[in-house]
Amino acid sequence: LMMILIKVSDISNEARPMDVSEPWLDCLLQEFFNQSDLEKLEGLPVAPFMDREKVTKPSSQTGFIRFVLLPLFESLGSLFPELD
Repeated sequence: LMMILIKVSDISNEARPMDVSEPWLDCLLQEFFNQSDLEKLEGLPVAPFMDREKVTKPSSQTGFIRFVLLPLFESLGSLFPELD
C-alpha cells in the first residue's frame, strides 16, 4: 500500500491545475524525447511513448491518464472512499 501511495503521489501531476502541470509535462516529454534520440543513435529499440516522431502531447496524456492514472486513482478511491 505504501508503494502504491508513493507511486500515486509521483504521478499525480495530472490532477493539478493546468498552469502547474503543463510545464512539468513539457519537461518530462523533453526528457523522454532526448532519451529516445540517444537510443536511436545507439541503434537501440525506442519505447513508443518516448519517440518524438510518434508522440504528441495530447496523445501521451490521453493514454497515460486512461491506462495508468485513472485505474490507480480509482483503486485508491475504492480503498479510501473519503478520498473521492
